[in-house]
Amino acid sequence: MIPITFYVFLSVIVMPDGTLKSYAENVVECPTEETVLRMHVPRLESGEIKDWSASCGPMTLMFSELPKMPEPPAEELST
Repeated sequence: MIPITFYVFLSVIVMPDGTLKSYAENVVECPTEETVLRMHVPRLESGEIKDWSASCGPMTLMFSELPKMPEPPAEELST
């Protein structure tokens, strides 16, 4: 097995009716605390959501073969 480490950002929000919604994404680096607050606090203050929590960190998964990683976008050539 081949261990591969990813950074995973997870956000869980409580909707006004009490239901939970979650969002998870593989990220290159964890967002700053300021960025996470900007994502959630306005929605909390407006009443769109009732509560929220978020976390980000490394997660190591075991693969039987190397996964194909997406190609980085080609940089535009300036002329």
